[in-house]
Amino acid sequence: MGTWLFEGLASIGVFFLVLPVLIPVVLAVVYRRYRYLAVGPTAWAAVTALYVSALFAFTTFPLPTAPEEFCTKRSTFEYWRLTPGRSFAEVLDRVAEVGVPATVTSGLYLHVAFNVVFFVPLGFLVAYLLRRGIRWALAIGLGTSLVIEVAQGSALWGLYP
Repeated sequence: MGTWLFEGLASIGVFFLVLPVLIPVVLAVVYRRYRYLAVGPTAWAAVTALYVSALFAFTTFPLPTAPEEFCTKRSTFEYWRLTPGRSFAEVLDRVAEVGVPATVTSGLYLHVAFNVVFFVPLGFLVAYLLRRGIRWALAIGLGTSLVIEVAQGSALWGLYP
């Protein structure tokens, strides 16, 4: 099974695990606010829960099968992305090195492109659900990205060996 397929299935699995807890809470909040079970806000809550589940699954899984081997082959900070724009600079360096066609089909480019695409829904959710502007969307996106990078770099906050 491919990594992305596994992560996609894991995100659906996480979504269905949180659904029994989420449904009563969402229905109570929607009913309290609107005095009836409004379909729109309930659907937005479901979409948000699915997005957060996917964000969790795609940034957490798959875990290495041999963590000791995985860690000894890499330097401590090799995969941390704590410098904003570093990935874009690496893509531009790759373009200068091998050209545009080879870069666009590379794993590096796809990784960066999918990371950008993956955060676009977060901006829409912040703008729509929180009724905030682009500054809030950027701040929440940056904060979310930082939490993800620290979680990945710290072996899920020390939970993974």
